[in-house]
Amino acid sequence: MSLFEYLAIVFSIVIGLTLSKLVSALVNSVRHAFTGKFYFLPVVWVVTLIVWISILWWGMFAWNEKEDWTLLHFNFLIFYVIIIFMMSDFLVADNNKYDTTEQFLEKRKGFFGSIIAAWVFDIFETVQLSLEVSSRPIPTLYPIMTGLTISLLVIGILTRNLLYQKALAIFVLAEIVVYILIL
Repeated sequence: MSLFEYLAIVFSIVIGLTLSKLVSALVNSVRHAFTGKFYFLPVVWVVTLIVWISILWWGMFAWNEKEDWTLLHFNFLIFYVIIIFMMSDFLVADNNKYDTTEQFLEKRKGFFGSIIAAWVFDIFETVQLSLEVSSRPIPTLYPIMTGLTISLLVIGILTRNLLYQKALAIFVLAEIVVYILIL
């Protein structure tokens, strides 16, 4: 077994747990929608994270071309996936209970902070891959998208304004979908 395969197992387990938590939250949101309680903001973020994590999982396969692994590379990717799990944990209540908009607003600082941390890890991961794996150059829109998203997330930490929070959630989801389509 190669070091990448070993890492991929750990990565896949944590990503699988994360997706399980998010899908359970999505199912709970559908259940609540049938009772007349639908909380738009948490649902959009759950969908956004599911899409983002699937892209991340797919993109991690590029590391299979790396031959010279160090403990630093290994730990970097492990911490990256831990941050991804933290995002879902801040978003979804304990025991996968459905979160209301008010609960989301209360937890937004930790949630957005973990997303910003994930973006910072993604910047380093993207640069590292472009340096070590010649088949993966940095996409042209990546620096613009990253800078804009991090800036908007910082504002999201600072404001409880519901209109801004909804616009931010829709923007990030749309941004990720457009990014997928143009790649």
